This record gives sequence, C-alpha cells and structure tokens, in this order.
Amino acid sequence: MLQIAGGIWADTVGGKQVLAFGVIWWSVATILTPVAAKLGLPFLLVARAFMGIGEVRSVKMFFVALDIVSDISNDLIHIVGDDSI
Repeated sequence: MLQIAGGIWADTVGGKQVLAFGVIWWSVATILTPVAAKLGLPFLLVARAFMGIGEVRSVKMFFVALDIVSDISNDLIHIVGDDSI
C-alpha cells in the first residue's frame, strides 16, 4: 500500500525528493530505535514501524535508480559496439 502511495508521490513531486524524504525518515527512526527500546516494547515497535515506512520509499526509488543505470549501461554497450553481451 505504501509503495503505491510513494509511486504516486514520486510522480507528483519527483523521485529525488521522495528518496531524500525516505532516507531522512529512515535515519531519524534508526536514531530513535535505541531510545524506544529503553522505553519499552510498544515504543520499539512503533519506531520499527516508522523505519519500515522510510524503507518503503527508499527501496522503491532504489529499483527506479537501478532501472535507470541499467538503461544507461545498455546504451554504453551499444555505443562501444560490443555485440557479445
């Protein structure tokens, strides 16, 4: 569900902004995880859920970036003229 929302958001504002937001969100959740663990299990579960929300955005954009890099490398192979690949 969050991947669909992230895709719509990336189409609206751009992939770089969504990726940056996901990385910042995930980083803050990671920093808060030890504090949440000291406060108790419910707080830890909430912190981990927030981390997952950030990861959804980052993972989606990683695969988009991987697809772009793949397209660029295929173009370079055709420019060089290596037909063996």
